[in-house]
Amino acid sequence: MARNRSWREIFIKILEERPDESEYQYAAELIEGGYAKGSVLPSTLRGGPRYLHLVWKGPTLEGREYCDDLKEAVRRRSLSFRIWSAVVVISSWLAGVLTDVIISRLTGP
Repeated sequence: MARNRSWREIFIKILEERPDESEYQYAAELIEGGYAKGSVLPSTLRGGPRYLHLVWKGPTLEGREYCDDLKEAVRRRSLSFRIWSAVVVISSWLAGVLTDVIISRLTGP
């Protein structure tokens, strides 16, 4: 069973690879935002944004930088990053406490 991807993960996939037909709406947003080169032929049918044809030429320099920023945002939102951050904070605090205890034992009462 496939999990639902966030818009960030979809944008990363599109910028690193190519958009599937199901991702044309996201690819069109990237093209219109200047993060990718290409052209879009929107549908005139009612019922939401549909795209009849999309020409994908690849990401621009801004698109590559945006992809890197999105990867960093996804990484920072991950559970493993949050756990690691907590471990670093707790370890730093413990090191400070232990340093204070050791110094007070060495210098005497």
